[in-house]
Amino acid sequence: MAQPALQLTLKSLAPTGCLTLFAMPFAAVGVFTSFQAASLIRSGRTREGLFLILFAVVFGGVGFGLFGLALFGRRTLRAAEALKAQHPDAPWLWREDWARGIIRSGGRSTAVGAWFFAFFWNIISGTVVIMVLPRELARGNHAALFALLFPAIGLGLLIWALWAWPRASPRCSAPRLPCPSFCSRPCST
Repeated sequence: MAQPALQLTLKSLAPTGCLTLFAMPFAAVGVFTSFQAASLIRSGRTREGLFLILFAVVFGGVGFGLFGLALFGRRTLRAAEALKAQHPDAPWLWREDWARGIIRSGGRSTAVGAWFFAFFWNIISGTVVIMVLPRELARGNHAALFALLFPAIGLGLLIWALWAWPRASPRCSAPRLPCPSFCSRPCST
């Protein structure tokens, strides 16, 4: 009987372990650039130091945010596995909201993710264009105009976020679970 418990533990640790490994380079870049930024600011090169602080905040925020997400995800996966073990033949009882007859939409989290991604993309690409493009154009490097492609993509991401937000329905009510494949009752928000 020790083998199934071990498998459940490995199943719950594998995704969070992969997420932690993925987060490590981001956190490392965040920490490294923060030390570099402090060194530049102390030496009087404030503009370059502030630019590196932006990278430290973004990369460190992503890295350490993913670490926190991995810890939270581990707890969530263990709770889900406990529900699966309690109700192996009733998958609609594996999630608490499904057991209550409520089906939560993933649209809200998609919209929030779209806003965060558009925000960070536009902060980074806008800062690079503002700080680098004028200097490169003054040198006669017209190939630097290619950098304007990134704020254009950021504008598209912003439009996507604006489009996704009003379409994010928080939940649907199911008349009974398991729900028949052609439910006649509409979702309520």
